[in-house]
Amino acid sequence: PIKLPFLISDKFRAEKVVVNCVLCGLAGTMTVTSAKAVFNSLTQALSGNTAMFFRADICWLTYLTIIVAVGSIVGQVKYQNEALIHFGTSNVVPVYYITFTTITMSAGMVLFLEISFNPIAVRLPLFVAGLMCAFGGVYLINQLKE
Repeated sequence: PIKLPFLISDKFRAEKVVVNCVLCGLAGTMTVTSAKAVFNSLTQALSGNTAMFFRADICWLTYLTIIVAVGSIVGQVKYQNEALIHFGTSNVVPVYYITFTTITMSAGMVLFLEISFNPIAVRLPLFVAGLMCAFGGVYLINQLKE
């Protein structure tokens, strides 16, 4: 996500709230997934397996993941502030919540195999219904504010 804004014009980013929110959501997803990887390494280290921090052939991955987490946190703050400057809190927060939730849950399903849709006919509609309830709640809260 750090290089992605160079492909999008500043004018387009200043006109559409969803662009900065998607960039922020992508950076947030990288933060969440890399933090989970770092904490999995820490869990292994605390249980006695310190290879993820000290074995030369694999420890580079842990340290790279820490760097990615810090960099994505910086990117997330940058894009969130840019969106808030251009559009204000009442527009940014609901759009960011929806984009961040959708992107992060999708990344978690793919990277960590956290959700198994078995049987898919039952669990997939429940997953989508849960997302729609969350998004509907955000929409209703913002409508009641105005």
